[in-house]
Amino acid sequence: MRFAAFAVASAAFAAAACGRESRGYQRHSYSTRNMPSASAEVKLPVGLWEKIEAVQAGGAKDGVQTEFMAVKVFLIEKNRGALGGRNHELLFGEGGGELDLKDFASERSGTFLIAFEAALDGEGTGPRVFYLSNAVRRHLERESVGAGCKGYYEITSFFSKAMKTGGFQVNTTAGRHVSALAGTYFFAIPRGEKLHLAQVTVKDSRYRPLHCRR
Repeated sequence: MRFAAFAVASAAFAAAACGRESRGYQRHSYSTRNMPSASAEVKLPVGLWEKIEAVQAGGAKDGVQTEFMAVKVFLIEKNRGALGGRNHELLFGEGGGELDLKDFASERSGTFLIAFEAALDGEGTGPRVFYLSNAVRRHLERESVGAGCKGYYEITSFFSKAMKTGGFQVNTTAGRHVSALAGTYFFAIPRGEKLHLAQVTVKDSRYRPLHCRR
């Protein structure tokens, strides 16, 4: 099955993610950018699509009605210069899109955080989040990094905790950020009879061998 390329619109959406409390990534100032209307097909395993469909209770029997929602991505420097000296707020239109970290992460080694915000106006419930890995599993020194080329997981609990504390922290040394992040993140929020969806594919095209699908 193919998860059809999500349509990407230019309009940004009003932030209301996961309730009204202040989140770690919301305490920073940002350089804001509207991301281009580009999309790519993602080959979605049947089992993963079934998990996403199941978010809409009772909807899987006759098929789920879907609608796209917008999503924001925040990139926050932890080490000065890791993101070229600034934090970035990236606005993706309805359905999401693709983020190539080569456009934001410096060539120098350093640490930054990445946060995602997907929500509907006035919606207090956070999204269910699923991750389809595109990171080759490899060994660096004594650690294994990368989730492998066939893995997909629900990461809602881990995601929610990370967003409250500022996002996922990654380091660019030896391409560790690619092994930690490469893949597609799916966001699903049920409302009424529709399942609202968005996706963000994260890659760094400078490190093609570290990706399963290039």
